[in-house]
Amino acid sequence: MCLRLNSNNVEKQQKIYGWNELKKELGKLMWKLVLEQFDDMLVKILLVIVFVSLVMAYINCHMSGEIFLEQVCEPML
Repeated sequence: MCLRLNSNNVEKQQKIYGWNELKKELGKLMWKLVLEQFDDMLVKILLVIVFVSLVMAYINCHMSGEIFLEQVCEPML
């Protein structure tokens, strides 16, 4: 047996249960998406290594009299 709803039943059901629709979710903010990228432990370890490397390059530059930017950029070339 197949049950069908007539328009009166449909209106009654909509008043009780509402429309059959999903609510639209708000999108995430761009800065939150960027911060989520740094949530991984490996990324945090790599950031610490970069910071330590920059501090060591700064100390080395200061002691040898070289320009800091040359000391930092040289390994990339």
